[in-house]
Parts: sequence; C-alpha cells; structure tokens
Amino acid sequence: MLAGRIFRDNRDPKRIFWQMPEHERGMILDDLSQLEETFNGCFVRMRDDNRCYVVAGKAEASIVEVLGVNEFRRHQGVAEVAQADLSQAEEWERDDAKRRIAETVRVADCYELPAYPVGEGGSRFRVAFDDASLFLAVEALSVGPFRNTGNRWDLLFKTGAAVDLLIGADETAESVRQAPVAGDRRLLLTVSADGPQAVLYDMVVPGTPEDKRWKVASPVGQTVVDVVRRLDGVELVHAEVWADPARMEGYRGYIVEARIPLAELGFAAAEGLRLKMDLGILQADADGGTTVRRFYWANPLALTVADIPSEARVQPDMWGWIRLRDSTRGPALITPGDLTDDKDAADPTLDLDLELE
Repeated sequence: MLAGRIFRDNRDPKRIFWQMPEHERGMILDDLSQLEETFNGCFVRMRDDNRCYVVAGKAEASIVEVLGVNEFRRHQGVAEVAQADLSQAEEWERDDAKRRIAETVRVADCYELPAYPVGEGGSRFRVAFDDASLFLAVEALSVGPFRNTGNRWDLLFKTGAAVDLLIGADETAESVRQAPVAGDRRLLLTVSADGPQAVLYDMVVPGTPEDKRWKVASPVGQTVVDVVRRLDGVELVHAEVWADPARMEGYRGYIVEARIPLAELGFAAAEGLRLKMDLGILQADADGGTTVRRFYWANPLALTVADIPSEARVQPDMWGWIRLRDSTRGPALITPGDLTDDKDAADPTLDLDLELE
C-alpha cells in the first residue's frame, strides 16, 4: 500500500535537515529531509500500542514517530486505466512543464561557443557550424561509459550510451507543435561493436509508403517514423575523461565530438537562422548493455527508459532553440588521432573547446 512520503524531498526549499539547531524531544518534523544515501533505516509498528516509528538518520540513528497511520482504512475495488487516461495524463504533464519553463526558453546561440548544461553532474555541450556542417562537442560526466552493445542499429537508444540530437529543420513550422512535422529529425550518435554509429530518424517524410515506415509498439502505445537510416557522412570521435589522464585513473566520463553534414539535418547555414533543437545524453549501465537513464538540455519530460515507443517519440514543443551566428563559421574538430583509445597516445590536456580556424 502506498500512503505517501514520510520525509520531504531534499530538493524542496521547505525541507530541514538533521543538523537543525532546534532538536528538543517532541518537536514536529513534518519538513524533515533524509538527505541522500541514508541506509539501513526501518519503519516499525509497536506490538503493545500500535504506535509507528521510523528509525532513520545519516551519521546517527534517530527515532521519529509517524502519526496518523492507525487512521488508514483498507478499501477494495478495481481501478481501470485506459489509454485515454494515459494520454490525458501525458498532456497534463506536458502543459505543466511548458508553464514552468515558459520564462526560461533555452537557446543555444552559435556565437561565442558557450557550454550549455545537460542534466546534473557537470555534463555540457557546445555547438557551432560552417557552410557545410554542424559541429557538436559533448562532455558527459558521471554518466557511466560511452559504450553500447546493441546489435540492432535502429534500437541503439535502448542498449547503452548515446548522444541524442533533435532538430526541427523547418523554421516556419509551428513552434509549439506537439507532434512532429516534415523537417523534424533525431540523430543518435554512439559507438557499438561495429564502430561509430550515426542513426537518423526522419520523423515525417511525405509520400513514404506505409510498408516502409518504421514502427515500434508496446501495450501502452505506438510510435511511427517515416524513415530511419544510418548516415555514412558523419565524423564521430570520442575519448574518456580521467582525473589522472597520464595513469588513466579516476574515470570521470567521456567527450564526444561530431561533424554532421547540414544536408543530412535538412537545412542550409544562414546568418540568424533560428530552429527548434534539443540535446540529450543516454546513460548506459556499467556493461553498456542497456540504457538506464536519459536527460536533455531543454525537455524535462523525456525520462522514460522502460517503453520503446515512448523513447522513440519526440516532443518538439518541449525543445529549445538553436540560433546560428556568422561569427562562428570555420570551427575545426580536434583530429581523430588526438582521441585515440591507445593509452600511449592519450591526451592529458584534452578539453571541450572547439578550435577556430
């Protein structure tokens, strides 16, 4: 039975911690937070008087009484949840998120190459362009290895680490569209047993025959993409980040850099061009066998890792923006030779900066 939280989320500004100055016996602890990694606590009911207690704490064992549990009443019945209910809940979540970020629209400005944060833990990315290519540099920290053991190239977003670029190539398309339109594309970048992989999901391509469309389904829904294909023209390099690069000790994360032809993304470079865009990091488990977490620069709702159609779906209304500026034309990637896996050739000073010609 799920009755509710006993302690307040430690991200809530109303929370108090165990180190509060007031600590007299009998004080109300409704706003108490457990902090993180508080192990071996327990919830108990006393046999003689049915009073309930929590044994909790971080560096100590504290006893906190939980009031009101004896007023719970168990009910029987059937709760029916239909697909329409799930769709309504998803719409509510999307609308709520849009209200929360309405005043903080994210824009990746290709001007002075700032680093934009992705999730927590210090991960970040930079983006630039020239007449022919989009340049992407991603530094992923505290997110496990850049490893993907999947053997289906079209489902690599399920089987390990990846960088996920989403972009809307039609600048005239409705910016708050909830469904993809022609020009909306997703590019998945990773490295598998077959080497670097760049998989393009072209969401809407008018005229695609029904039997050629890519489809995935589960008991809770279906996602259809008109064209899914691998790209050969993407240059992709990566390197591990170490606390001690010379000894390759203290693994911190990885860097991924890519040169992507603009033609594959569906647009041409133009001063002041402003397009919908998002970037995400897919985190792998230690073996690179499954995707355990995903987080994005702009979209706070793209969290699911347990349903293929949901993970394949895009939400353009939740993306941020990319704006092209002429002054960043001419960036050059660090050469692939600088990012070799050969320990003897490891670069101890490797950083995220794109070099400008």
